[in-house]
Amino acid sequence: MNGLLITNKYLISEKFIILKNGFLEASKELNINLNYMNNFDAYDLLHKELMYDFILFYDKDIKLAKQLEDKGYRLFNNSEAIEICDDKFLTYIKLKNTVRKPYTIPSPFLFYDDLSNDLDFIKKCEKEINYPMIVKETKGSFGMQVYKADNQNEFIAYIKKIGTKPFIVQEYIKETFGRDVRIQIVGEKVVAAINRVNETGDFRANLSNGGVAYPYISNEKENQMAINVAKEIGVDFAGVDILFGKNDEPVFCEINSNAHIENISNICKINIYKEILKYITSKI
Repeated sequence: MNGLLITNKYLISEKFIILKNGFLEASKELNINLNYMNNFDAYDLLHKELMYDFILFYDKDIKLAKQLEDKGYRLFNNSEAIEICDDKFLTYIKLKNTVRKPYTIPSPFLFYDDLSNDLDFIKKCEKEINYPMIVKETKGSFGMQVYKADNQNEFIAYIKKIGTKPFIVQEYIKETFGRDVRIQIVGEKVVAAINRVNETGDFRANLSNGGVAYPYISNEKENQMAINVAKEIGVDFAGVDILFGKNDEPVFCEINSNAHIENISNICKINIYKEILKYITSKI
């Protein structure tokens, strides 16, 4: 079986090198002929005959993904699922009547300037959510584009910082301060889970923001939420982040179709690279 792994040429970091090597090593153990190509070079595939049985698309180049699907390739994950996961408000719309999640207000579409002087929008958020409130750019990773506004001055400052980029405003779930759960889904099954805790005082639990993680046995409600989210969005695999509400009731946070899996693999002692590749081969 011949497969192709695609990642982004213009996003180079140790995490992506580890990810690439993890999949290539796992493919050898499973006797899968997995090749590698970056997204720039992969555009050449559009002008050639079909060369691979599947493409493991670990990127967010949606235009490329859609064209590869039109060409006839089977992508894991598919372009529509990646597009929804990559936009936090598209995710919210898709899951509107599916799972419990924080109350959310989207920013209106902008051509220029920002919303820092739009008192109508500011007052709407204050009336419907109040402080503290969470401000998130709709696209972003590792918690780097997520802010907590404790008052109007901070809210306006974050709006100004974001500029014309789309964002959402969400209610703050105080019970989940500095902690959450990451559940790794492969083929509508839970294969691993970690509890992430930030012990530095940051409200975000992401490991990139100083959080630490421990193996976690997710309960039935958390598992069912993660599985329902994955099914509704249509991902083959993903990391689903769940917050803790009152009495530790699960509250959906977000889903990442391109989640980095090295940390959760090591912490839970499960080779998720293999789990994903075995799932793919079962579908081909």
